[in-house]
Amino acid sequence: MCHNQKNTFPQGVPSVKEYKVSLKSKLLVFLLIFILLSVLTGIILRYFYLQNISKDKLLLETNEMARIEEQQKIMKTDFDQIIADLFFLANFSLLQNVFENESQKFLMQLGRDLLIFSAEKKRYDQICYIDQNGEEIVRVNYNNGNPFIVPQKILQNKVQPNYFQETISLGKGELYLSPFDLNIERGEIEKPLKPIIRFGTPIFNRSGQKQGILILNYLGDIILNRLRTVSEKVSRRTMMLNAEGYWILGPSPDLEWGFMYENKKDIILKKYDSVAYTKIYEREQGQFYTRRGLFSFITIYPFLEPSKTGIGEMRSFSPKRTIKQAQEYYWKIISFFPSNQLYEMRQNIIQGYVKLFLFSLAISGILLWFSTDQYFKRKVALEDLKNHATYDAMTGFLNRRVGLLFLEKELKITDRTNSPFTLCYIDINNLKMINDTFGHEEGDYLILTSTRLLKESIRETDISCRLGGDEFFAILRECTMEQAEKIWQKVIEKIENFNSKKLKPYQISLSHGFVQYSPKEGKTADQLITEADAKMYGEKKKYKQVFNKNKS
Repeated sequence: MCHNQKNTFPQGVPSVKEYKVSLKSKLLVFLLIFILLSVLTGIILRYFYLQNISKDKLLLETNEMARIEEQQKIMKTDFDQIIADLFFLANFSLLQNVFENESQKFLMQLGRDLLIFSAEKKRYDQICYIDQNGEEIVRVNYNNGNPFIVPQKILQNKVQPNYFQETISLGKGELYLSPFDLNIERGEIEKPLKPIIRFGTPIFNRSGQKQGILILNYLGDIILNRLRTVSEKVSRRTMMLNAEGYWILGPSPDLEWGFMYENKKDIILKKYDSVAYTKIYEREQGQFYTRRGLFSFITIYPFLEPSKTGIGEMRSFSPKRTIKQAQEYYWKIISFFPSNQLYEMRQNIIQGYVKLFLFSLAISGILLWFSTDQYFKRKVALEDLKNHATYDAMTGFLNRRVGLLFLEKELKITDRTNSPFTLCYIDINNLKMINDTFGHEEGDYLILTSTRLLKESIRETDISCRLGGDEFFAILRECTMEQAEKIWQKVIEKIENFNSKKLKPYQISLSHGFVQYSPKEGKTADQLITEADAKMYGEKKKYKQVFNKNKS
């Protein structure tokens, strides 16, 4: 049987010694310290005000650059994924069958596969295979989330557009990247406006003969909406310009896409702010202040690897061009923090320090009369420090150091009381895959949910510990292996109940290994963990075999 056990801690805290003094003495001390505190507080607050202004300015500049650098990284990741999609489809075996057999059966199957691909990716306005004569073979339109295969009778000849001529001239494994512009259908700019970036590569049959090209029309609003979201969350404007200084994303829609319209050719940054234009286009990245505010900018070169120390190297898929030619294709991402916001930020700091000064004067007397308050604050700080030294901050389980100490202690208790316990070693399945696929926030959710379900299933007397990453152990106190299996069955039921709700695109799964320790066995904590880990690994190996089989 399992009995509730409670850890005992020292009771009580030291009392505060009280001194009895006359009211006159108290008032005298109060007035002397109050005057000193007032002068000292004023000096300190002025010093911190000056430091805060400098710190906030540096923090603002650092955050502004960090935001646009993060956008640069995200865009590179997006582009890498698009390019991977492009070359995957370019080497699609079904496409080779279409080239070799020219069968309607293969053509229809190709269209269906591309339809599924379009629906899953949700980022390509069009996916189009074009033969070397410019005739569209298959085209799938995304159609705002309702993709369809374009009927053959309305497929078009694309021999005239520039993207066909440039892509068909490339070699195997090379990439065509169009300007970031608006989609044009039958000579007219599509309404509502649809920003597009075309990715293209030539297609070869199994004999190495060029058969045509593959074009992916990437929905540029994915990039622009992400930049708009950044602007909406903070008091700043995020802009995107092309190499000629035209706004792709501007302060207002009226300023955008000037290069696409004859009557807007003169709407460029140089005309609106020549100082900012010169500073932005003379360097790769940087920051500067003008009377308008703070500008932070960075340059994105799709055909070049980003580098903080130089322009970077040509990427493997880049066409056979010189670095100078590759430099001519770029975008500028700009974060603009207006001067009125800078002024308000400074005024808020001043007002904050004035209020703080007045508040400090008002409460200084209270602080003198109630000096014991500092003791209790110190007590809370020490208790908080103790918690951080004892528990894992993320899960609330014991940390590795303390958990191992408890395990050593449990060995001694078992030898003394002749009551066995069971050690359960636990590993969260597929954490790395979920981190890689859905991001680390989702991985953290998996860890927190798994530990919550585990905590709800084991008993209050049991001890749980996080060893690190996705590995944990639980000390099931005064429990045999049979009793431990019943407890684990509760864990499984909790997990199955959670998975049945289908709240996530993956299933939560844990692997475990049990080792029972009986009195006088003489095993060390490390030996128990090693044995339990080995059993857990055996279960995890079987799980992976089943998982990989189902996945394939």
